[in-house]
Amino acid sequence: ASLPKVPIIVVSAASSVEDKMNCIAKYGADDYLMKPITYQDLVASIKNVWSKRDKNSAKGILIVDDDALSSTILKKILEGKGHSCVIASSITDAKEKLVSNYIYLQIVLLDNLLSDGTGKDFLEFAEEFFSKNNGTFPAVFSMSGNPLDEQKKMYQGYNVK
Repeated sequence: ASLPKVPIIVVSAASSVEDKMNCIAKYGADDYLMKPITYQDLVASIKNVWSKRDKNSAKGILIVDDDALSSTILKKILEGKGHSCVIASSITDAKEKLVSNYIYLQIVLLDNLLSDGTGKDFLEFAEEFFSKNNGTFPAVFSMSGNPLDEQKKMYQGYNVK
């Protein structure tokens, strides 16, 4: 199964020029941020993604991360800049928040490993949900401490690199 064309920003600890070029040129990623990322880099990437989407759409962000402190800080920063954010601390919670907020969501900040599943589990659910509801699939930003090769294996078959 493959997802519709979704803008992708890779956030990885891999720092070689080859990794960056493969993600952008070979795999079709829209941007590549190397960890640790700065607030300015994240905002610039989000603005770039939003600039390519419908200007009349709401700009909601679903933050899926089991690290409560990181999620809360990220939410406060983004809301301080005028963005609407919803936090989910598990895959189950993320699925519920996606269903109740999907009309407004344009971006999902998705942790790869959570207590009750993986980012891929969430993407499989989201793919089925959006295909049944004819919705616009939000941009997905993968947040992980895993090496790039492991992320590629996890999301094999999806438009997430």
